[in-house]
Amino acid sequence: MLMKLYENTDLSQDFETDWIAIDYSKHKPSLKVRSLNVLWENVEGDLKGRLEIFASPDRIIKSVGVVLPISTNTNAQDTSIFLLVTSVRYVKFSYNSNGTTSGKIRIFLEIQ
Repeated sequence: MLMKLYENTDLSQDFETDWIAIDYSKHKPSLKVRSLNVLWENVEGDLKGRLEIFASPDRIIKSVGVVLPISTNTNAQDTSIFLLVTSVRYVKFSYNSNGTTSGKIRIFLEIQ
């Protein structure tokens, strides 16, 4: 099952999210996060946007999980998918537009 975690329809503006909890192991029945999926579309401008995904076990320790260049109009045919390890309980997203004038980004969790 895919669950929408974050959506932004204006990639011309920089943004940073708060920490988002992704640990569902305490739910009944226990749910397990399998992957994080990042999709962008209709991106225009200099195509030099940059999305950083941070991971944390506790919202105090912060590690850069990945840096994605948003350098194409879309990645719909090649969606970025990241497998998550069990120690990741929270994620945070930070985006720099760097001359991007429009676009839409969606981030989903695949949960089993």
